[in-house]
Amino acid sequence: MARGDLLCPIDGEVLALPIYVRVGEAGTDTEVGDHIHMGITLNATCVNGHTWRTRETFQIERLA
Repeated sequence: MARGDLLCPIDGEVLALPIYVRVGEAGTDTEVGDHIHMGITLNATCVNGHTWRTRETFQIERLA
């Protein structure tokens, strides 16, 4: 598995670990083959105080 850092687009400093991660629909009971849409919001800040928010929605499918 590779490891990478998120860099601040303004100054190139490493963005800190997530301050807040929101996962939607966690714990939804599904059958094998069903899927859910999981929304994630990630806030991260570099040492110079620049804060960034990433939002994405994933579709995940239960395999077992």
